Amino acid sequence: MPGNRKLNETRVAKIAADIQADAWIASACGVLHFDTDGHLMDGQHRLWGLIKANVEMCFAVIRNVPFEGMYVIDSGRPRTLADALRIDGHTNEFALAGAIHFYAEWLGSGMVQKITTTSAITTAQGIRLLTDNPGISDSVRHARSITSKIRGGPGRWGCIAYILSNIEPDDAEAFFDALVTGQDLNAASP
Repeated sequence: MPGNRKLNETRVAKIAADIQADAWIASACGVLHFDTDGHLMDGQHRLWGLIKANVEMCFAVIRNVPFEGMYVIDSGRPRTLADALRIDGHTNEFALAGAIHFYAEWLGSGMVQKITTTSAITTAQGIRLLTDNPGISDSVRHARSITSKIRGGPGRWGCIAYILSNIEPDDAEAFFDALVTGQDLNAASP
């Protein structure tokens, strides 16, 4: 593969994880492109993901793509988790996608922190996480009222609300109601 992008091991690991979790559909993952000299132009991460997952799959193949084709392959905007959530009929898709990403980070590191490229999840992993934790959607709706009073964004607050509601639902609701209304809180209250 002369002249191709540098291999991103994190991307390969995410593809392999999706493949092993049966969350990857080969027929929906594009074609493999080869140039006029027979060199792979597009598909290296998918193929390395298959190798890492120790799985075989069939792909459509396009051969004899001129070298200039390298500049237009993969130049479209990929669908994000928020796009997939909107397609699935969810509202507040950006906040919900943020909450899902923060929750995945919390599951991995125990912290609700900024998502990094190494901790980001794939769209399939995000959809699966929401399927396994449907209460995240309700927590995001509840968190929208918090963000009008306190900084942090609805994704982050939705994640925090979901985590706390899984520990003690009544206390979590009282805590967030107090944050929104300020009732019975003085200026020095934590």
